[in-house]
Amino acid sequence: MKDKYGSIIICSIVRNAARGLRQNIPAMKWLVRHFNSYKVVVFENDSTDNTKHLLQKWHDSDPENVHVFMKDLHVAPTIPTECTSTFGPGYSHERISKMVDYRNQYMDYVSAQGWTADYLMVIDLDVGHISRRGMLSCFNQPFEWDAITAFGWGLDLNLKIIYIDNYPAVLPSDQHLSRTKRYHSYMTHYCAEQRKLSKTPFPMFSAYGGAAIYKFDRVAHLRYQLLYNKDDFVECLCEHETLHIQMDAEGHNLTYVNPRFMIKYFTETLNTWYYYFKCVIRRKWNN
Repeated sequence: MKDKYGSIIICSIVRNAARGLRQNIPAMKWLVRHFNSYKVVVFENDSTDNTKHLLQKWHDSDPENVHVFMKDLHVAPTIPTECTSTFGPGYSHERISKMVDYRNQYMDYVSAQGWTADYLMVIDLDVGHISRRGMLSCFNQPFEWDAITAFGWGLDLNLKIIYIDNYPAVLPSDQHLSRTKRYHSYMTHYCAEQRKLSKTPFPMFSAYGGAAIYKFDRVAHLRYQLLYNKDDFVECLCEHETLHIQMDAEGHNLTYVNPRFMIKYFTETLNTWYYYFKCVIRRKWNN
């Protein structure tokens, strides 16, 4: 193995993530072998599947480095099933306020331990598949960067790869614009086109895609925030974008999406297949 990459802290929040954890815990174990030192911090709540058991096994296998916190808060899922206003449930105050609180748990814990590292990685461990080599490629870039994010993908109705996580995706030229449903739809296609044009990372003001790797000293003192947005559908900015707003204010605005760092989303791909077959059946029925 070539020289290792220094130190990394990996953070995540999970709920009912057993399906993803079965393959993503091994992916994280593979990644940390490439570092001289590492810590993992995972906060879980209210899981009703095998999530708690898998997290406990992970902790037991490496108790010094894997820190797991499991609670039953008896709270509803973050995305409300019903929305009483015009705001989209995924973009609502109800959801984002919870995400801010949940994610700040790991930021506060890392700070309370007095840990330092070269990198801080935030990742969703309930996703379908993480490209291991793509993930590792983030640490081999020949240019300066403050954050490198994943290319979270699914399939559209034409079974073509599209960029899924468009909510926190913001172009450098659009950082002062309000977020709208139309803007998020545009970002889906923009990021997919950038991936086709080049396999090298392309610049963004903000992005996530299922994972983000930050230079530790750029974000360790920051916290996720609840920021409102002037739009009838998108009530709040994505909590990930609020980190980039703070980073930008401090002059750390070198953020990229890495097309090689691909993360497949379970739900979006399955939903696409569902709607695809639904359309096929409807078309045959109409004929």
